[in-house]
Amino acid sequence: MGDQDREFIWTVLADTFASIPLNKEAIDRLRKLPIGEIRRIFFREVSVACSFNLTVTTPEIDGFDPQWIKAEISRILEDRNSSFLRGVEFEAKALFSGCVSFGLWRSLKKLLESQESD
Repeated sequence: MGDQDREFIWTVLADTFASIPLNKEAIDRLRKLPIGEIRRIFFREVSVACSFNLTVTTPEIDGFDPQWIKAEISRILEDRNSSFLRGVEFEAKALFSGCVSFGLWRSLKKLLESQESD
């Protein structure tokens, strides 16, 4: 998967954490990518950066700035690899964010696996 596809996944999935529905073009493009890779990126990258939005009293509702998403996920991934303790901290955050965002993933997966005539 190329950087453009990965960054597309980051920005599109991040907006789902702000309750912004995916448009038809985004759904069609996501359906062309392996669902396993989308799942991995959802839980190991995007949810770690964005799941806070599901737990705060005043969440982001207009969507996330794509540049912020790219910078934040890149920072998180770099930080994760900087030391053993940062790796452990990342795993704890990934576990928590995965639990918080599991329902969102189920809805997204159902949408991606549904018939294209939707």
